[in-house]
Amino acid sequence: MHHGGLMSAMRRAGNSIRQFRFEMDGAIYSGEELADYFDRTKAEEKRPPAESIDFKERRRHGLELFKQADFAGSAAVFGRLAQESKLRKDWFNLFSALLHLGEPDRADLVLQEMRNCPLTPNFEECLSPPEEGFHAARLFIENGRPDLGARELIGIADCYTSSADDTFLYMRRIPMFGHVIQLIELLESKLTEVSMHDFTTSFSSSIGQEARELLQNRRKS
Repeated sequence: MHHGGLMSAMRRAGNSIRQFRFEMDGAIYSGEELADYFDRTKAEEKRPPAESIDFKERRRHGLELFKQADFAGSAAVFGRLAQESKLRKDWFNLFSALLHLGEPDRADLVLQEMRNCPLTPNFEECLSPPEEGFHAARLFIENGRPDLGARELIGIADCYTSSADDTFLYMRRIPMFGHVIQLIELLESKLTEVSMHDFTTSFSSSIGQEARELLQNRRKS
């Protein structure tokens, strides 16, 4: 609606639109009414479509199978669901099931497929990209692929270039840096000395001074 968009823009600019009147299909609309209609329509266009009950039930079933350690069954459920829903959280659940099933290479391919999916407008019911990277690193390390875990940690290192403050990170849905350090300590027990040295050098060069000092102090203690 052309007039609605114009009224909305004028209102955002601080201009009064109360005096405007428009005739459409035999009815008279005020500038405020058109602006409200336009803003409401645009908001509805941006709102993601509601998930079907079928998707939610299948996701619940897949998670139940995972809790029961039926990783093959869970992977089968999430494999089909991810292809249909195109949601990153379903791809991530498939990734996790495959890792627990002992198929890390296939799981890594699924992780890359997940990253080709668009981001959800909000992360209330799913992980943010830094959280995805952190949990992917943890799962790789815990399931026998510390090399891929190291890669994932380096992938989120730039989240800590400006600050390692917990409040700053929490507000941006970034894992606490202390948790990252704990994961690095676990990684150290899994990698060879040479590989760990290469990781530490690369990771340290990618984070900010505050995070680097925290990491160095923790490793000295």
